[in-house]
Formats: sequence, C-alpha cells, structure tokens
Amino acid sequence: MMLLQLTLLAPLHLLWVAGSEGQPCEWYLEGKRNGTITSPNFPSAHKTPLECIWTIRNPKPGRNYIYVYLLQNYLSCQSSALTYLEYQSVSNLTDSYIYSSNFNSRNDCGGSLHVIRSSKAFLQVKLTSMLTRLSSTSSGLFGFNATYTTMPTDNQPMPICSQSCSEAGFCRSLQDYSGFYCECFEGFSGRHCQYNDICDYRRRLNPCLNNGTCTVVKYGAQTSVVCACQRGYLGERCETIITCPVLQDPPDGKVSPPPCRDSRSRVGDTCYFTCDNTYVQSGPSFKTCLSDGDWTQEKEFTACRDVTPPYFGDTCPGDMNLRNEKCENKVLLNFTVPTAVDNSGYVKVDGPETKPPIYLAGGQYTWIYTASDDAKNEARCQIAIGVQVVKCPTIKVPHNVEVTGKSCGSLYGSEVQFVCKEGFKLMGSGIRTCGPNGEWEGGDVQCIGAPYTPFKLELSDKRATSVILSWTPWPSDHRPSEHFIVQYETTFEPSKWREMIGFVPGNATKSLLELSPFVNYRFRVIAVNWVGRSDPSDISESYHTPPSAPEVFPKEIQAQGIYNRDLIVRWEPLGWYERNGPGVQYKIFWRILYCNAELLGDWESSIVQGEEKSSYVILNLIRDLPYQVQLQVLNNQGAGPISYPPVLGHAGDQGHVLLAGRPGTRPPCATFEATLPPRITSDSDGSLTPGENVPWMSSASTFPDLKYGFDIVNFFEDYSGIVGTRLLITCIARGPRRMHFKWFKGEYRIMASDWTRISVSPKVIRNDGDLESVLEINPTTPLDRGTYRCAVSDQGVERSCSLNITVLTKPSVQLDPVTATVLVSSPVKLTCTVRSPGGVEPQVKWFIGKDRVTDLRAISNLGNGMYRLTVLGTVEGTKYTCMASNAAGTTIAESIVTVVRKDAHDVCGQETFQNVEWGMTQAGGVYYQLCPGGSTGYATRQCLLNDMDFTPYWLEPNFVQCTTYDFEALLSNTRMLTSGIEVTSVEKIAETLNSITTPNLYGGNLRLASDIIQEMILYKEKTRRKMSKRELEDVLWSASNVLSLYNKEEWMNLQEGSSGSSWILGNLTRYSRLVTFELEEGKPLSTSTDNLGTYGMLPSRELGV
Repeated sequence: MMLLQLTLLAPLHLLWVAGSEGQPCEWYLEGKRNGTITSPNFPSAHKTPLECIWTIRNPKPGRNYIYVYLLQNYLSCQSSALTYLEYQSVSNLTDSYIYSSNFNSRNDCGGSLHVIRSSKAFLQVKLTSMLTRLSSTSSGLFGFNATYTTMPTDNQPMPICSQSCSEAGFCRSLQDYSGFYCECFEGFSGRHCQYNDICDYRRRLNPCLNNGTCTVVKYGAQTSVVCACQRGYLGERCETIITCPVLQDPPDGKVSPPPCRDSRSRVGDTCYFTCDNTYVQSGPSFKTCLSDGDWTQEKEFTACRDVTPPYFGDTCPGDMNLRNEKCENKVLLNFTVPTAVDNSGYVKVDGPETKPPIYLAGGQYTWIYTASDDAKNEARCQIAIGVQVVKCPTIKVPHNVEVTGKSCGSLYGSEVQFVCKEGFKLMGSGIRTCGPNGEWEGGDVQCIGAPYTPFKLELSDKRATSVILSWTPWPSDHRPSEHFIVQYETTFEPSKWREMIGFVPGNATKSLLELSPFVNYRFRVIAVNWVGRSDPSDISESYHTPPSAPEVFPKEIQAQGIYNRDLIVRWEPLGWYERNGPGVQYKIFWRILYCNAELLGDWESSIVQGEEKSSYVILNLIRDLPYQVQLQVLNNQGAGPISYPPVLGHAGDQGHVLLAGRPGTRPPCATFEATLPPRITSDSDGSLTPGENVPWMSSASTFPDLKYGFDIVNFFEDYSGIVGTRLLITCIARGPRRMHFKWFKGEYRIMASDWTRISVSPKVIRNDGDLESVLEINPTTPLDRGTYRCAVSDQGVERSCSLNITVLTKPSVQLDPVTATVLVSSPVKLTCTVRSPGGVEPQVKWFIGKDRVTDLRAISNLGNGMYRLTVLGTVEGTKYTCMASNAAGTTIAESIVTVVRKDAHDVCGQETFQNVEWGMTQAGGVYYQLCPGGSTGYATRQCLLNDMDFTPYWLEPNFVQCTTYDFEALLSNTRMLTSGIEVTSVEKIAETLNSITTPNLYGGNLRLASDIIQEMILYKEKTRRKMSKRELEDVLWSASNVLSLYNKEEWMNLQEGSSGSSWILGNLTRYSRLVTFELEEGKPLSTSTDNLGTYGMLPSRELGV
C-alpha cells in the first residue's frame, strides 16, 4: 500500500520519516508562495514500496492559509494513501508519531480530487505506497499531481483543476494561478485531452451506436474509449434498446395509451392507469419506463376499488304518516318493496320478513331495507312509519237524551245517534260523528221539552183601556220559553178564549194589555217554545172596563141606488168590543155631488136605533146623480168619528155599486171593473149615430148652467191596485156633441188602439145625454204607474180631470250578502233591503232554516226599507231567509253562510277586483255582490281549487245579471210606446240604443238590448209604420256593438241561462226583413259594420232579399 502524508514543519528543520522497507523521498518547501507536488516518475509508474514526504511552511501562521489542490489522483485505497498532517510549533517536530492528539488528520484515496486548507505553521503531505498483489501496471502505482499556494485568510481559494484532462494529460496551473489548462500526453488531443485516433468528433470518429457519445479514458498505461449511451440504450457501443415489460389493465380499469398493453414500452414512455366510473383508484396513477428496463414503482400495483354503494332511487317510498279509515282500528300499510341497482351489476336487498300489504296498530314503526354489492358497499332504505288510529273521547250524553246506537264505538267515522226522551224535541241534528281530528262533529245536541206552565198571575195598574198582567215562569230545566201568548175571555163569549197578544219575548214576565171599554175580561198565559206549548195557566181575576164613546165607524159601507130615486145604505154593525157602551145608534149623512166644487149640496142626516141595525134607505133623491154618504156611531157616552172618505152612490136602479173610499183619496169618480152602460158611437163631426137600442137620454135641464158651456161632471179617484188586473177609467163630460176627448199619461198623449194593452174607447152617449170615453188598461203592469188625465176640448177651450194610479207589485227584496264565508265564532250581519211600490208598508219576516226568528233583539229596522239580522252563533251551511209580503204577493231572498276554521287552506281570500269587493269564499262556492258603478243586480264570482297543488283561486267575475239605468229606462220607454203611450218615437229609440251600446257591456245590458229590439219589432208589426234607412242603420250598429268580440265572455255567461247571441241575431234578421218591405220599389238598401251586414232591394214585382 502506498501512503501520501503532508506535514506542516518549522521553517529551519527537516522532518525525516521513512519506512524500513520504503524508498525514502522528502522535500522541504519554504520561501515559495506557490509550487507543485508530484509523485516520483509521474505520470508514469513509480517503484514500490515508497514513502515520500513534502513539508510546506506557512510564512504567516494564523493570518495566511496553505492550500493544497489535488489535481490528478491515480491512487487506490488498496495500494496507496495520502496523509495530511498540520503542526502548530517546532516543538511538535520532536514527536516520533504523527497521530498526536494536537492535530487533525484526513485520508484520501480512490481518485478523488479535493482541496486541503490549514492556517497552522506547517503542513505535511505524506505518500505511502506498498507492495500488493497487483501487477506493476496497477493503477494504484501511478501516484498523483498536486499544487499548493499560501494566501491571506480573507482571499478566496482557487477551485480544483477545472480541466479534467481525461487522465490523458497534465492539469497545469497558469503562472498567476488564475486558471488551469491541460497538457495532453502523446497520442491525445483536445481541450480536455479527450480525443485520440478512435474517438474524435472533429474528424467524425465515433465508435458508439445510436447517437452514443464516445469518451477517451486513460488510466495509467491503459487507454480506452467509453460510450455514453443515449437514454433508452445500453451496451459497450449502445447497441441494445432498453424496453420495459407490457402492462396489464387493472380489474375494472384500463392502461393508456394502448401501446402500453399491446407492446413493450421504451425508456421514457409513460403509461397511465384509470378506473371505470364509480370506481376509486389506489396505487400509482402512472408508471415511466426507466433506463434499466424497469418501470417506476415497479413493486407497486394499481387497483380499482368499488366504493359506490347500491342505489334505491325512487323505489324507496320515504317516511309515512298514516291514519285509520272510518271505523277501522288498524291502518293498512301497502307499498311496493324497494329495489336497488349497482354499478357492478350485482346487488342483494335484505329487508323485513313481513311484506306489505299489512295492517298495523297505532304506533311508530321503522322498516329498513339494506342493499349490498360484492365489494360490501351498502345502502339503506329506512322508512319511518307513523300510524295514528284516530279516536274520539267518550261522548257525553246531554240531559234528556238517549243514545240509540254507535256505528263503531269511538273510532274515527263512528256515528252516534241521539234521540230525545219522551216529551222532548231534538234541536239540530241528532247525529254526532267522530271527525278526522279526533273530535266529535255535528254541534251540540239538545233535547228541549215544552215549557212549564206559568203561574201566579196578577193584574196591576188598572186603567180605563189598559191593564198590566204579570206572571211567574218556571225555571227552564231544558224547557226554555221562547215567548208567551196572552189570551182573554169575556162575558160576551164565555168559555171562548181569544188571543190578545201572540208574542211576548221569553225573558218577559209582564205585559201591558190594551182593552176595549165596557168589557168584562179574564186572562191566562201560555208559554211557547220550538217544541210546543205549555198548558194554559190558571185564570186571572176579572176586570171590567168602564164605558166610553165609540172610537170607530162601521166598516163595509155601501151606497146603491134602488127603485127609481132611492139609495140604500148598508154597513157592518159594530161588534161587542167596538160599541164601548150601551145605547148604540147609527147616524147617516148624505149630500148631492157635482163635478165642480161649487156645486156641492148641504148635508142631510137621519138616526137609526138599534146596535144590530145594518142598513137604511134614503128616499126621493134625484135619479142617477151621485151622492156622498157618511156614517157615525153613537152610544150613551157620546158620538164616535164620522166615516171618511165619503161613499159615493147614484140614486135609482142603474146598478152603480161603490165601496167606501180609501183614506187620503179624493171623492171617487172612476169606476173600477164596473159594468158600462150601452154606448152610442159618434162620427168624426160630432153627430150621433143611434144604435139598435137607442138609450134613454135624460134632459140636461136638471143641471145648473156650465161655466164654459161644457165640463167634466164626474170626479176621478186615485187608484191603487194589484198588478195584472183590469182597470177601467170613465171620463163623463156634459156639453155639445162635438166635444173631443183626449187621454194623457203625464205629458204624453195616449194613442191607443185595439192591439195595445192600453185602449181608449170611441166617444159614446150615455143614457142621460152626457158623453163618455173609457180608458182601459188590461192587464196592469208596473209601467202603468203615474198620473193619467182626461182632457175634453171644444172650440179651443179644454177642461181636464186627472187621477194617480199606483200599481201594487210584490215587494222587491235584496239580501246582502247572498253568500258569506265566516270564521268559526264570528258573527254574521245580514241586511235586507225591501222596496214595495205603491206606498204600502210590507210585512218583513226573518227565518233561519225553517224556523222563524222571533227574538226581537236580533232584528233591527234601519229605516228607508232596510232591515238588519245579527246572528252570533253561525251554523255551517245554514240558510237565512228574508221574506217580504204585501197584498200583491210574497218575495223572499236567501243567503247561505259557510263557516270555516281559522287554519283553513281551501278559502279564496278577500280582495278588490274590477271595482268590486269580493269577500272570503270557500273553494267550490260562489260569492254574490252588488253590481258596481251604479248598476243594479248581482255580480258573481266563483272560487275553485287547483287540481295540481290544491291551492284556491278566483275565476273571472260574472256580470250577466248587471244592468244600468240607461238600458232600463230605454226598455221602459219602448214598452210604453208599444202600449200606446207615445213617450218618444221609434227613431229616437233606435238612435239612443246606438249611442248607449259600446263594445264592453254587462251581460244584463246585452239581454236588455235584445229585448229593446224585440219591442221595436212588435211596434212595427202592430202599427205598420214605415221605417227609415237611418233607423235600420242605428239598430244594425247597436247589434254590431252588442255582438262585438269584446262582449264574448259575457255572451258565453249569458248563454248558460238563455239562447244568447242567437236571440239577438234572430231579432235583427226579423227586423231587417220588416224594413225591407217598407222600402220604395227598386230602391236598394246596403248597410254593413265590422261584423254585420244587411243587403236588400225591392223590385217592381217580386221581393229579393
């Protein structure tokens, strides 16, 4: 082994170190800043064994460094070694061993190049080479080449030789030690001595294949060429291509690109691993082919792991909340068993052994289905099932009630039937039903019995015509008294009880009784409720009222002519309770009556004895003249009132029978439903045309002279009658036969004829020589209300007499609201507006269901024909009725009230739409509201339920019943025209109709427009009057507006209850044909609008339309 050792020595001493067998060689280096250290015979081999020492002195220890640069090292750790030793002082040189503890040592071998640095005084380099089994040409015998230098400590050392020299030359330092260069051995060239005759790129000499790079390597005496192969090649000359094995697709995955699994991959190729969908990859995601033919991460494998659980999807039904059906104590659970799918194609579903359908008792259940695949991934379908068996609490049986049966106990849907015990009546429904919310439905059940008999009757505050009766009712005990009836008995009719007061409120215990004078009374009281009446109470004490003068006059007074000049007066005698005392007599008054007020005669009178008398004959009166008759009743206490108005009668036997006039009217003149005398018609010039039986004509000398030579000699009585009757009004005039009669309604003349409902008879001569004209209305209608006037004229002078006609029709009743939806426990207020034409106050009654409302506290009269009913406890589906009656008949209006809970979700809310307030309405119901904008009638709007999400919504409003005043007034004028009263002309009606029809009309106005055209057709057919082209155009444009598409929705609503638009088209066609017949011959007519047209021409001989 060869060992190189460097040691720092003192400047004036020489260190001698030699082995016993080694060849000594040593050098002391001092005074030079730079130098070279080379093994003997370098670069050739040296002899062995060998031990050489080089000692370098530091001129400035501690401030300078000694650097040794090992430039070429052919040493081998098996044969030689370099040792570096440093010393601080001269005293250290006496040590015989270099391995003292006061210095560091470092060994180098194996061809490495390095730099050694020391700041101490001496640095010693020692080379030791020993004999080995290697031959003399061994690389370990060639030694080394190094340089050294000293420099201050703050300077940077030079690098190791920057030129490799390929071990084929010396690495020399520049003179200033600023760099290095190569000094090539013989046969080598190049900057780094890297070329020779085999490898030289400059001469394109390269023994390496596949673009390998050749390099000349000289190691000692040996020279060789080394090929540096490109990536992917190997071999001494790079002749072998390196490949990696074929890769396989992992299960449920693949390798890409395809060559990775089809052929061997070359160095640098990268193959990628991917997994199928729903699989998760583990292990390397790619591998790269290495230069050694192995893949990166060779021992690691890619796996595709199934981590996706099976999927139930929509087959898992989800949580359920079930309730029992009616009368079922268990709930049927029925659903389709869920199924699952998995990406692997295999799935197993485990679940409860019990399969639906199955009946379950009440409680909470959990059903779990588990789906698993081969990778043991699992999915769960968990169904939480809540089963509620709805039951109602034990029902309480009210007083006086018996249960006849329960359909299914207290389960939901069970019906309990209640009946009342004997003597009691069930109020409301007798059935209670267990509802879905576990509460008994159907309202409270009450069994009410007939009330107990009142007792302890007492009379107090006794007066001439009144007394207070008090009583004590029994406690109710489910026998309430709704009201009381007070009856009386008199000595005039013993044991015959009559009703004095039919209604005394149930909470009253006394009542003021109005009595008649001179009657002996006894009283009793009966309690009444919905079930029936109590027995009559005990009879009260007697009370005899004192006598007084009569307070009324006889009823049914009649005056009828008999014989030749007599007049019989008849009346109905006063009853027991009207005489007021003993000594009853009747006093009759009469006087003659002329038409003029100044012709009235003086009153005459006569007394008839006897309370039962009922007639009296007035003798020797003037025949056929009218007389006024009045009656008065007298008794021992005084005289009663005189009858009014006077009764009118004619002396003689002409059959005039007149009843007593109505209060507040003038003396009668017209005869209603009277038999008219034979008539003699007159020609246009006023001369008379005798009939077959010329009546007897009385002389006019019995009458005073007339102021104008003629006058109307009878008075007219204001008439009030029922619609649909026949009315005759006779106008009698005295004077020349040339007199003319005219009839007027208001300011319009009546031009009536045989075809009209109102007719005027020709002028006739009466038996007494007077002239008369009769106006007949048959039948009467509401349009006939008003003032009628008979005018008689002669030579420019006119006299007239008038009367007012009131046609009584059934009251009109309007109930607001017609329908209502209210919350539970909310009060309901209904307003009934009643109009009774004719000035007669109607009788108004309220009903809830079929029961009349008798509680006066719930009813109030608001005045102006308005009545209010307030209901505090509203019952679901109850019908409320307002009934108004008069002599013409009865009219009712009904309202239905729906009760909903506060949490109801099937109710359309209150809102304002198209200027109408629409109230809360339950789905399926219709809300009625007064028409807007001053129109009359009702508008309707329906609330429906959406089939998709079960939310309520409003439909569009329906105004088919709404009409406005302008259409109503025009229809009234048209009907008056067809009745014979010329309030206007048919041309004016057509013009007005055209002006008021617009493209947007209420459905009611559409109907009235059709009725107006129909009335115009009737007028045309009856009068045969010619019509103008302008009239037809006005009617055509009116019909065009009515039939506009803007009114389509109203027509569709109207057609639900009538023929709709076909009706007006039929009337229009009929009207245009009538006009065509009135055209002049050969004159064409052509009129059209946006949606209608009429074309016609009347030729000379034939009609073509």
